[in-house]
Amino acid sequence: MPRRGYRKAEADRRVRTAKTLLTASEAAHLEQAVAASGVRTEAEYIRRLITGARIPVKRTPERAELLRILAGIGTNLNQLARIANSGGRVAEIDLQAALDAWRAVAQELTLRR
Repeated sequence: MPRRGYRKAEADRRVRTAKTLLTASEAAHLEQAVAASGVRTEAEYIRRLITGARIPVKRTPERAELLRILAGIGTNLNQLARIANSGGRVAEIDLQAALDAWRAVAQELTLRR
């Protein structure tokens, strides 16, 4: 918690208000975009859009499951790389299957953004 009497640096203070009127459909679109994001407020969402900052994606159970699957595929690829780097033989079909699975999950994650 900031100490009593604490003030932000001049460059960090917000000194201007930007007001705008939205149609019902624009307001609904904004509310939906904020709800789907990992941002808590409309103001923060708009600030991130204006500055080009990354807008986090809200974690859903489906997304968490895809990330878990992707982590497992990464582990499999790491094991195959370790075998190959230690002089072992890795079947091309195993490597191709792991890469195809990784690409499919990565594409699904990208499409769900």
